[in-house]
Amino acid sequence: MSYSGEDDDWTPPPESGLDTENSTDSSDKQLWLFNIDEDPEEKNDLSGDDAYKSTLEDMLADLKAYYDDSRDVIAPDDDKTYDPTGSCWGPWATSRDDVPT
Repeated sequence: MSYSGEDDDWTPPPESGLDTENSTDSSDKQLWLFNIDEDPEEKNDLSGDDAYKSTLEDMLADLKAYYDDSRDVIAPDDDKTYDPTGSCWGPWATSRDDVPT
């Protein structure tokens, strides 16, 4: 699938031969639930079905627990001992004296 850039719709690539299917969901909808074993194309949203209410609540509780237990990413400082050349990174410098200025 690819993004058409228009109307926030995702469209299949032209060579796929598939038709575009625009969503009928409201633009502020933020939660969907699908049974991908029975609905691999994700066409039947179960998030509003009372039969799946406890499943959805359990999944949201698991997600909240994950977020509550997660930590911010701490990225290391830039490594100035590399020498970017061409379209790839390499070779690695063996000392700071080898770093181009």
